[in-house]
Amino acid sequence: NSCRDDESVDDDEFDNECLGRFVLESTVWKIGFDLAKGLTAIHSLGMVHLDMKPSNVFFAGDGNLGVVCKIGDFGMSVPIGMNEDGQEGDTLYLPKEILDDGSLKEPSADVFSLGLTLYELAAGPTFDLPAEGQPWHEIRTGSMSTFPKNRSAELRELIATMIQPNATARPTALVVGEKCLGMGDSEFLDGLLNDVAVYEEHKERQLSATYRASRNRRFTPTNGMLDN
Repeated sequence: NSCRDDESVDDDEFDNECLGRFVLESTVWKIGFDLAKGLTAIHSLGMVHLDMKPSNVFFAGDGNLGVVCKIGDFGMSVPIGMNEDGQEGDTLYLPKEILDDGSLKEPSADVFSLGLTLYELAAGPTFDLPAEGQPWHEIRTGSMSTFPKNRSAELRELIATMIQPNATARPTALVVGEKCLGMGDSEFLDGLLNDVAVYEEHKERQLSATYRASRNRRFTPTNGMLDN
């Protein structure tokens, strides 16, 4: 269901209603398919993205395909096999081997980052990937201890293979895309894009109302002005 187009809803209520939803598994598969296709194209050009994460995923409406997920921000991208240090993205989503001195930048690192992206998406709006300490290291052992039990065994198994510590044993982006093929749909994303549009209209109305009220206060004569 879409969010209500209701000016009386305050910001917190609107945020919770529109943006705090538990993502359907079919949507996780759909996003996985689109992003795996994108990574396959990047890798086929001899490049590694190195900053695959949710904030670099963009949604675009397509008349024939529905909503399409696209990868953006290529600021960290390097040629496959490069071993220079200092060219890494967000450590929240990177595998350990990429952070080692002199490590080769391989497509398997992008597959790992996509795996953690799907893990986070599947785990729900209240889950945060560990940023440091033992939990950060634990999830990089391939641990699925915090993965929700209500997700399918197929999704769990796919993500587990993508985030395993042995980089050479991870599936390629092409294989990930093949496993996601036919498993998802864009119905949820269609509704989400509509909700985002409603949310932006809601915020725009609020800003306009605030501006009008400010102008009215600015140009309303005070008693002292009228006395003069």
